[in-house]
Order: sequence, then structure tokens, then C-alpha cells
Amino acid sequence: NLRATFDTIILPSDDAKAILDGHAPGAMPAEYVGGIGPEGAAALEAFVQAGGTLVAIDEAAEFAMKALGPPVRNVLAGLRNTDFYCPGSLLRLEIDQSAALTAGLPAEQAAFFVNGRAFAVEPAGADRVRVLARYARTDVLMSGWITGASHIAGQAAVVEVALGKGRIVLTGFGPQFRGQPHGTFKFLFNPILASASDGAEAEASGGN
Repeated sequence: NLRATFDTIILPSDDAKAILDGHAPGAMPAEYVGGIGPEGAAALEAFVQAGGTLVAIDEAAEFAMKALGPPVRNVLAGLRNTDFYCPGSLLRLEIDQSAALTAGLPAEQAAFFVNGRAFAVEPAGADRVRVLARYARTDVLMSGWITGASHIAGQAAVVEVALGKGRIVLTGFGPQFRGQPHGTFKFLFNPILASASDGAEAEASGGN
């Protein structure tokens, strides 16, 4: 019953298998062994269904896509480094300013991208998805190095997916990378604020 305690749960960028399975027994002290397991994944889905907000950052988006099944996929999955490679560059975002979760963000912003993700929305279930930001359709590279920019140009960078009474927010980059990219902090902070407001409204109306 995570929803009774939390409005928002954040999954920092980490490998999907590491989140689910963690370190193997014997690899380190017992208190640091294991991941959230299937039960934890089911609990996260129940949390969102009940009205919670799950924010999955960069690599953790892969776990959220597998465990909760939002109708989006990573278009960069399976590409070789010779096809697409962006090891740490500033990419141009085009932002939907009409969304509640992009409040305070400009129409264009730089995002720090380190071998991250780009999302495509599947037709089935597309009505549950809102693209909050896209990688620019042209001139996507602002500073740094990118190979295969055509694979990412115009694709979704941040999406909001409705699930039950709650939402999943997937970011294809680290909006808080090392505490440095102030321009993208709101992609993390706005979902937290919105979820807390949702929870306060539900409590005031006598709901969850």
C-alpha cells in the first residue's frame, strides 16, 4: 500500500535488471543484496493505479516500460554505436508548454544527454500518452558530439502516461544530472509538485 504513504516515487537511472534483481547473494553484505523483485514491481504498478506518480529517469525508463507496460518504446534500443552514439552532449528540446508538468519551462531548452533514450508512442494506447518534450526536429545538437542524429530528431524525450488514477513520467535523459542542468530540473520537480497537489485534493474530498 505505497500510495498510503507516498505521492511520488522516483527511480534514478539504473539498469532494469539491477532494479529488479539487485546484487546476487554473497556479492556484498546481506542488507545490500537483491532488488525489488516481482512483488516490488507489482507494488509500483498498484501505487500508480491508485493515483501515485512514478518518475523513471533515463535508464530506469527501461524498467518502467517492461514492468508497467506503457504504450511507448525506446527507438534507440538495439542500435550499434556506429549507428547512434551520443556520449555526453547538449541536445535541443522542443517543449509542450501547455502541459501542467512543463509549467515554467521555455519552448526550447537544452538537455544533457548521455547515451540516453528516445521514445515513440505506440498507436494502441496513444490516447493515454502525452509528449511533454521532443528532441528537436532539426539542429538537435547544441554542443558536443552525436552520431546518427536522424534516429533521435523529432522523437519524444519526456512522456507522461496515464495509468489508472495515476501517471508514469519517463525521461530519456537525466534532468538532474550531477545537480548541474538547472534548465531541466522542472521535468523532475513539476511531477513531484503536481502529485502532492493531487494527493492534497483527494484528501480534502475524502478520497485516497
